[in-house]
Amino acid sequence: MVTLVACNNAGDEVSYAYGVYIKGVSVDENGQCTVALTRNETAYLVGESSIDVVFVEKGFWTYYTYTVAFDGSAIFSAVEDALAQDGTLLNGQEYSTLKIIYDYDTIYKSIKSEGVRTKVSGNYVHSFEVDKTPFNTQLTRVMPRQSVWYGVAIAGAVVILAVALTLTYCRGKYGRKQEEN
Repeated sequence: MVTLVACNNAGDEVSYAYGVYIKGVSVDENGQCTVALTRNETAYLVGESSIDVVFVEKGFWTYYTYTVAFDGSAIFSAVEDALAQDGTLLNGQEYSTLKIIYDYDTIYKSIKSEGVRTKVSGNYVHSFEVDKTPFNTQLTRVMPRQSVWYGVAIAGAVVILAVALTLTYCRGKYGRKQEEN
């Protein structure tokens, strides 16, 4: 489930609606059940999230801000229901406490967040703990503006070429003067 809205100009906002799915479940020796959630589809849909993206162009850079939001209380209840109804999630294990982690997977190394970032199979996973309050976090990505950088590269090449041609011309003229003497 993904809903997209077009974004054409800097400062525009793009909104996506994603499902929130159970990615994995583990129970440690102390009885703490940790449930990892993701926006990537699995068999266990437990809610919906929204991801709003705003981009701003400043100088040589484009700044993207991703805001991920969902109802933590509703997600918590849905996860508890899923654990109670589907015995295969816990593999028959009992748990005393529940910890929920939301994982935001991305291929972009340049994304920064307040979550814990790990590298898994070439992707960067930002992990956030979820409680029974509204979940809202921001991720930021900074990218060079290609059109500006191409212009800088072309201008630099023109300057280097101009200096090289000037040096070649001056050497030729100076060399001819010394031959005449």
